[in-house]
Amino acid sequence: EIHCKGKEVSIHWFGGEPLYNKPIITLICQQLKDAGIKYTTKMISNGYLIDNETIKEAKDLWHLEKVQITIDGTEEIYNRSKAYIYKDVNAFRRVIGNIHKLQDAGILVSIRLNIDMHNAENLSELADELHREFNDSKGISVYIHALFEEVKGSKAIHDEEKRKFVFDQINDIE
Repeated sequence: EIHCKGKEVSIHWFGGEPLYNKPIITLICQQLKDAGIKYTTKMISNGYLIDNETIKEAKDLWHLEKVQITIDGTEEIYNRSKAYIYKDVNAFRRVIGNIHKLQDAGILVSIRLNIDMHNAENLSELADELHREFNDSKGISVYIHALFEEVKGSKAIHDEEKRKFVFDQINDIE
């Protein structure tokens, strides 16, 4: 039974990849709809599993307003890091295409660029590419998020020189 005291419900789908379990998202949204409860949803996704059928359901039933998609490198870097999951596929191009599909459907997209010591120089090139790809696009934003905790065993490394390097790269990209 659903109890929301007459207030609109806002659901954020995240953790792992929520699109691996679309039936649960659909079930929850259908129950909210059947109960006459107003609701909206947002999602954090890798963007790979989005397709036309998912977008239609996201608009019509899930009331999906916004998707955050993380891209951590240019096409070559991204595809190399995703090759263990998406073999023989240009995952980067697929995700870029899916961002366009979301935009065409009127769903806002926030592209998050995680930056750390391993990709700091590459993200400048990626930011330029995304600017060319989505320059005049409505409903698409890009932001940078710095990752500073590098784990070695269970001990985090805190290095001010690394932080300064990453912040310098962020300033150059912005």
